[in-house]
Amino acid sequence: MRLQTNGFTFLEILFGLLIMGIFAGIMVPRLFRIQRDFRGTFVQEFQALVQKTIGDATVSGTVHKVLFDFNQKEVRVERAQKPGFIDFKNAAGFVPTEGLVRIPPQLELLQLVIDGRNEIDAATTQSWFFVDFMGNVQPVSFVLVQEGEDVEVTYATNPFSGMLEQKT
Repeated sequence: MRLQTNGFTFLEILFGLLIMGIFAGIMVPRLFRIQRDFRGTFVQEFQALVQKTIGDATVSGTVHKVLFDFNQKEVRVERAQKPGFIDFKNAAGFVPTEGLVRIPPQLELLQLVIDGRNEIDAATTQSWFFVDFMGNVQPVSFVLVQEGEDVEVTYATNPFSGMLEQKT
């Protein structure tokens, strides 16, 4: 009679199952605690939208506005129909351009401060800030809170670079 050496012994199989069970016991609860970073994703997309708008404004020589639509929960860009400065008494009007960032339902915009005025308190459905034809961004700050978190984070635009800076 020949002794077979192919395959695994019962103890080796039991030991493998034990290690997999310990690994699953550690990893499965962690998977349920992982929460997506909706705030970080939105801030990155918003930053990219502002940077694209700065480039478009300087190349086209037209003023652009970055518009927050609170009803649609989105941020989009419009550009002036005529290049150069805007006479706000006789505004030439704005036309939509490419560029849209959706505000995830898991995020709440607590404040949107443009030129020292909180637009959320103004009970408007839309609010905007301008990027002039030289690429300068109107000073803006906003406060975001993500669902399930108690942390309010404030972001502000640098008027010269258009980059977002986290304040808190």
